[in-house]
Amino acid sequence: MFHKTQETNPIQHIEEMQQKLAGLATILYRPNRNEIHLSVSGDKLLPLAQKLQREGFYLVTMVANDERELEDACFKIYYLFSHAKIDVFAIVEYALPPENTKYPSLRRVYPGIAVFEREIGDMMGLFPTLPALTTAERGQWLHPNCYPSDLYPLRRDHSTPMLQSAIYRYRQLSPAPIQELPPPADGEWTLTVGPVHAATIEPGRFTFRLAGEAVEDFSILLGYTHKGIERLFQIGHHLDDGWQLAERIVGDSAYAHSLAYCRAVERLAGVQIPPPAVLWRGIFLELERMTNHFGDCAGMAADVSLH
Repeated sequence: MFHKTQETNPIQHIEEMQQKLAGLATILYRPNRNEIHLSVSGDKLLPLAQKLQREGFYLVTMVANDERELEDACFKIYYLFSHAKIDVFAIVEYALPPENTKYPSLRRVYPGIAVFEREIGDMMGLFPTLPALTTAERGQWLHPNCYPSDLYPLRRDHSTPMLQSAIYRYRQLSPAPIQELPPPADGEWTLTVGPVHAATIEPGRFTFRLAGEAVEDFSILLGYTHKGIERLFQIGHHLDDGWQLAERIVGDSAYAHSLAYCRAVERLAGVQIPPPAVLWRGIFLELERMTNHFGDCAGMAADVSLH
């Protein structure tokens, strides 16, 4: 984990950033004293990411949103960057040209972004360029044996009945087997683990090719629990009851997720909660963190006892 220090004033650092990023991005607004929201377009996304990396920022996450029904009428991609040492965050908004589904890849600057690009490709139908996703990188969230490659379930113009009909037709007309490892050679064997696992581990299908105790090859298939949470918020909930869905996303983080939702709504509404509520929120968050920590320690002890 990175250790952030408060030695540098976040406001001062953000003001310095604004000067350094002039010509690369437009400053939209500053939500908090330690945050800055930037807009970038065209071919300036990659130079902006390179500049942020040189300034000590690392990539936290990347998400896509279908905003074709909103003011800008396009797809948008949002990048969240955090400084490695200073308590400063940068949110970068990249608007794709209308009717465009291609965007510049930042994989050469932040290699870890590949997992986000794969998910956005499967779920939203937006794809990076140079380097583009390979065939092997497609279908990691929507398995090719179950879903058509052009389903893109998180797009706003795809209703639930439309998605269900497309999935039904695909499974009836062109079922495809799950991709496996090459057949084992003499003296080797394969072991499949999952997708149902014990305890709190998320489902995943792991296939091992073994020679005795040596693992010769390994494949992984994820995405079994992708529920389309983003669309469920849009079609089934309002601002005042979305916290109920947020707390059901992951059972061991029910309070943390519901609180994150409430804080987002409070920011949109410009609401300041009273100090006692802030205190109770901190207490409940710490209790949930401690519960998970003790559970993980117990799980490690149990695993060690089996070896």
